[in-house]
Parts: sequence; C-alpha cells; structure tokens
Amino acid sequence: MKHIACNLCGADSPQFLDQTTDGRRVHECPECGFVYVTPVPDPGELLQTHDQGYYDSMVGESYESLLDKKRREWRELFSELARRVEPGPMVEVGCGRGYCSALARDLGWMPIGVDIAREDVEFARREHQLGVKHGALAEAQFVDARFHAVVMWSVIEHLADPRETVREAFRILKPGGVITVSTCNVRSAAAREAGGQWRYFTLPGHLCFFSPSTLSRLLQETGFEVETVSGGVAFKSRGMNALKSAAKFFIRWFMTPEAASRIKRKAVRAVAGDNAADESAGENFIVYARKP
Repeated sequence: MKHIACNLCGADSPQFLDQTTDGRRVHECPECGFVYVTPVPDPGELLQTHDQGYYDSMVGESYESLLDKKRREWRELFSELARRVEPGPMVEVGCGRGYCSALARDLGWMPIGVDIAREDVEFARREHQLGVKHGALAEAQFVDARFHAVVMWSVIEHLADPRETVREAFRILKPGGVITVSTCNVRSAAAREAGGQWRYFTLPGHLCFFSPSTLSRLLQETGFEVETVSGGVAFKSRGMNALKSAAKFFIRWFMTPEAASRIKRKAVRAVAGDNAADESAGENFIVYARKP
C-alpha cells in the first residue's frame, strides 16, 4: 500500500471522507474536489487482484449473466460514437473478455483491446480472435496518432493513475479522434445520500471517483476539447424517477439502439437543457472529447 497525492491537481492534503466496509479510506482533495482512495495497493497487488477477471473474482457475479443488457447499451454508445468519428481503428481500455470489442468489430470498427486481467485477455483472444494486449495502456506501446477512437467505459474508476492513461490516449489518437469515458458520478444525489455506503465506493477495485467537472478538467488538461457531458437527469421526486426508469426500459427494449440514442439525447435536453450533466445529474455519466 502507498499514499498518493491528488491525481488531478497534485495537492497532497487529502481530507478523509469515509471508510468503506472493506477498509478502504476515501478522501477528497480540498483544492479541486477530486475524490480518491489513499493509500492504494501497489501495482503488483492490483495485478494480482484483477488477474482472474473482475466480475468473477471480485464482484462474484458472472459477466455473461449481464451480456444482454450490456450489448444493448454498447450498441447505443457505438451509435453515438459513430456520429462523432468515422469507424476505424479503435482501442478499448479495460476490454475484459472482449465482448464489447467483438461487437465493435461487427459494427465496422477495427478494435484492439487492453486489459490487466490475464485470464480475460486469454479468453478474448481465444473466443473472439481479438488482438488484445495484456497490461496497462502505456505498456501496449502503440504508435502515435494511429486510432480514430479510444473507449473507456466503466474503467477509469479502477485506475490508480487516470492522468497517465488519459495522456496516453491523447498520444495514440489521430487529430480529430475521439475519447469516450463513462463512470459513476460522485456528486450525484445518490452518492450524497449514501455517503460512505454509496454502492460505487463499496465495489472492490474502485480507486477514484469523478464528477462531470473533475473529469472534464482532467481531459482538458491533457489536451482534449470536451464536446459533451451527459449524465441523464436525477429528479427530486421519487415518482418522476420511477417514470424515468420505466421510460428507459421501454426505449431500451422496444427501439433500435440508434433510435434509442437519438431519443435519449433529445429527452435530456428537453428536460434539463444542453447542460443537463451538472453536479446534481444522474448516478452515471459519459463524456466525449476530441483531440484537436
């Protein structure tokens, strides 16, 4: 275990927020508001923890049990990504067993995956015939300005040094290329109400927690131009949130992914305006940013 300074602004005076049920200590930087775990496991400990795959070894749930829902979500996200950049060479950071990259290939992308879980990498190579690198993104040593897109969906919260990974993504993207990052929103109403028992704090392997503003700052400081930040809408009324959940279910299962992507985008703007993803937005959010 080692103590780390704030990965966002470099300040080294973290304020203790809470301790999770598994003993991890969550802190907030008083200078910039970034929330992170310190001390963190050493790199060797992290590799050992993830080596057999995140869901099976850490969450205790088979990833395959979630695939129907995840594939539907991925189709919507790839539809949105293709609006922003022409499908072509793509890197998926934290590709796991390769299901998302395999879908990307079917949709016209040319994906390469990167993951630190050795068994997942071997599975992706064997079952999906994907080109997957074992290790961190920087260790893959891709050439400069090669890729159209870098996909980081539900992975940045697992990184002890997210700045290094985002900086590397900038290097390997071609000018005009797009990075897309999704993660949990530490400033959401759900996080504030749950405190140290917030479900994303308690999930094993989570080391850093962004808000729309802190993630946008990280992307901008590493050279990206942030285009959109979308986190849905969190209502004060439980009834409205229940209605929102019902609408999401209908859209997801009874419309094409392309139509679902368009309707969700318009619905958020209609309810909350173009800047819907502020600090009080939904529990998860996604950012699209471009390399100039």
